Amino acid sequence: MLAHGIGRGDRGATLAPPSLDFWLTYLATVSIGAIWHGLNPVYREREFVYLLGNAQPVIVLVRSPFDGRNFDEELRAVPNTDRTFVTIGNTGHPTDSFAKFIAARASVLRAQL
Repeated sequence: MLAHGIGRGDRGATLAPPSLDFWLTYLATVSIGAIWHGLNPVYREREFVYLLGNAQPVIVLVRSPFDGRNFDEELRAVPNTDRTFVTIGNTGHPTDSFAKFIAARASVLRAQL
């Protein structure tokens, strides 16, 4: 998170089923003082529009595809979504965006943590 400019008071959202991704993104967000916001995979477009518009997360991490839906495309289609999207991908198959997101951690100094 720090390597991507997310810090204390910023908001980050995660759309993932209960899983390791869900907990890791939560812990990564709150451990740096950012505000974590969970997005439920059962939500529909109007709920995503409301929640993303209201919370204004600067980053959205999303497991996609999941449960027959392409959440990455659904969330990117929400109006006024000037934020960073990171697609986690299917279990065991990380996407390029998630791999790049994780690789950036090398630029964060231990003292920053």
